[in-house]
Amino acid sequence: MSDERTPLLVIGLDGGSWTVLGPAIDAGLMPNLARLRAGGAWGDLASTVPPFTAPAWSTFMTGKNPGQHGVLSFFRQDVTAYALTPSAVLAAGAAQRDDVLWVRLGAAGRRVGVVNVPVTYPPRPVNGFLVTGLMTPIGSETFTYPQALAQELGADYVIEPDYLREFTETSDLGRLPMRERMLADLDRSEAVRAQACVDLIARNRPDFFMVVFASTDRLGHFFWDYLDPNVAGATDRDAALLARVQAHFRLLDDAIGALVAAMGPGVTVLLMSDHGFGPAPQRWAHANTWLREQGLLALQTGRAVGWTNPAFWKARLEDSPVKRWARAVLPRSAQRAIRRAERLEDLVDWPATRAYAMPLYTNVTGVIVNLRGRQADGCVEPGADYEAVRDAVLAAAAAWRDPFTGERLVRSAWRREELYRGEHTTQFPDVILALALDYTVVPTLPPRTVTPADPTDRTGDHRPEGIFLAYGPAIRPGPLAGAAIADLAPTLYHLAGLPVPDDLDGRVLQAAFDPAWLAGHPVCRAAEGPAGSPAAAASIYTAEEEAALAQHLAALGYL
Repeated sequence: MSDERTPLLVIGLDGGSWTVLGPAIDAGLMPNLARLRAGGAWGDLASTVPPFTAPAWSTFMTGKNPGQHGVLSFFRQDVTAYALTPSAVLAAGAAQRDDVLWVRLGAAGRRVGVVNVPVTYPPRPVNGFLVTGLMTPIGSETFTYPQALAQELGADYVIEPDYLREFTETSDLGRLPMRERMLADLDRSEAVRAQACVDLIARNRPDFFMVVFASTDRLGHFFWDYLDPNVAGATDRDAALLARVQAHFRLLDDAIGALVAAMGPGVTVLLMSDHGFGPAPQRWAHANTWLREQGLLALQTGRAVGWTNPAFWKARLEDSPVKRWARAVLPRSAQRAIRRAERLEDLVDWPATRAYAMPLYTNVTGVIVNLRGRQADGCVEPGADYEAVRDAVLAAAAAWRDPFTGERLVRSAWRREELYRGEHTTQFPDVILALALDYTVVPTLPPRTVTPADPTDRTGDHRPEGIFLAYGPAIRPGPLAGAAIADLAPTLYHLAGLPVPDDLDGRVLQAAFDPAWLAGHPVCRAAEGPAGSPAAAASIYTAEEEAALAQHLAALGYL
């Protein structure tokens, strides 16, 4: 390959969706983005399964599926544990591996700059500079490489406004003053970030620069009723607040224009997101109750039958007027304390249970087989018995219907090796189920398999379709179909004039290139690069940092 130093600019709009950005372009709110789209290749970008932050950004930065990089959640996967909810131990990010995009670019002599990409904490040495993103401990003073860069950024630079934890403890984001404050904080933090990026580019002249703006995700979660006029509640939108939401998209568009200009003439721009957005689910799917109906999960009955058995009370209170009254009356802090005191795992008769479910994210759940020799009370024999249980789960998933609507609940179902490949696949649940988009999977054990969802602050939630846009001298303008997030790393290697490592799962998006340019720059492959270090290594956080980050993730609605 040639040693061309085409400047590369990657702009991530976390949670960006053409269903939002397209209308913003049409309304004249984003002229810089409109210019890039008109002159570039663009379309939807398929996310990972599940479609959310940790696995998606890890796949972007490695070009590999979760089975190779090991990140399926914010939390470590442990199929040996009896857990119906995620472990409290946070997973180390894939950014610590040696096969990350900017590490490989730096090793090839490219000077890199990376700002605010999620799950990049702790900062690692690169051939250039790095500022970590989401999953950086709140208040950390060590979030940049080199460390002195933190002082250059100044006190006004924040990775994430920390009001979210405060709000969920004290009030309701649906109240207008709080939404106003959220927008003000997002405006300020993203404006500071954009200016910092322009200054960093001017001082360092990187060959590759990347920044992620997270506000698009926060707006998608908490302002979807202001982004989509067709969802419930959108008719009650406050005109002044709507204007401020629209002004934030103008701010982001100004940032896009400033970054493109800062990188100079001849820059190739890649604009992307980790997933898309849509309206929040309105129904809960209780996957463990469903498995109980299939005869695969058993509840304890030995201690007593009736009122002295905790399962008796939990099953009856879960979807009862008493429980609904408690949800309406008790403060959220009290409700959370009650939930922490309830251990669903204590209700299950593990030696008699053949399979159980642990949600991965929103409408995606894992089903874990209780395998002898793997789990402490495993009762399913390896081999034919194990496969029979997986077959039973898949067959039942195809037949699972909402008892109220008759709608099929499971859109897609896979054995884990059908979806993932690599050394970490055996750490993942044995079966993966993706439900219809209007359902959130929850691990609880009420009598019914489907109930109305509790009201939350989040009016929007993730969708598998993110955004892809490429613009530059080598790019052929026009719509592009079939792009996946794993394809971006190999495409960027090719744009950088480097061979594409053989160990990547993605492919170069050749349909995005001008045929004449591509004829002069054929795709070259290389032997696989350095092996990535295990993603399930010892924790990178202290106990206090883990607790604070878990609280922050809960505030964002990820727990």
